[in-house]
Amino acid sequence: MREACRKELLATGLATFVNTRVKTIEKISDGQFEVVDHADKHWVGKKVLLSYGAREVFPDLPGYLDLYTRRIFPCMFQFGYELRGSPSGGLLAIDGLANLQHAALLTLDGHRFADKMTIYTNGDQILFESLRNRFLGTTSIHLDDRKITHVGQDTETSQVVINFEVGAKCLESFLIHRPKITIDQNLPSQLKIKPSESGGIQVAPPFYGTNVRGVYAAGDCASPMKTITNAMTMGSYAACGLSRELQTDKY
Repeated sequence: MREACRKELLATGLATFVNTRVKTIEKISDGQFEVVDHADKHWVGKKVLLSYGAREVFPDLPGYLDLYTRRIFPCMFQFGYELRGSPSGGLLAIDGLANLQHAALLTLDGHRFADKMTIYTNGDQILFESLRNRFLGTTSIHLDDRKITHVGQDTETSQVVINFEVGAKCLESFLIHRPKITIDQNLPSQLKIKPSESGGIQVAPPFYGTNVRGVYAAGDCASPMKTITNAMTMGSYAACGLSRELQTDKY
């Protein structure tokens, strides 16, 4: 899809693609923007559209990375359908998921694929109590507040093995955990662009302009919904806003 779009844009003669990394960006005296890349080449333009991805920050839990997207799923709308009807599943209420609302919602997502769900709070007593009150009377959702030492995979059953500082290990058909997401704020901070509450770039719909006139942002860096279709939609609207601002500046 990306290659098809590039091919169409190149055919117009109005677009150029440069594979380089931007080092600095600033708004200069005439209202335009100057970009310097890692080869110290300078680029000047009237408008800027920031569109780049996010980075996952994984928990410091031995064995986690080996199982991520294989048996540890960040989203049950994307993963886990093949494991529907499992006897049990678990949720790691740690790092970004050490939150009552998010942990509860994703636990219920997992419950559609498993007869029983266990939430592991990894020693967080406050969260443990909050979740226990939330699911009070629900016999198919359990909680475990023991400290986790590492996770692995059983060679015979392929189940996830959860090991603790004390007590017996647990086996689950799958685990749910969504890593923290971080956005590189280097370029936005150089332009003094306001960050959003979720740590991305703050934009105003429908055209996704920032607080700095002439600067737009689209895609994962400017939205909590990090999907291809959402990024494409935001990019299309941002391009419309940018184009119309160019016309306004001219006349």
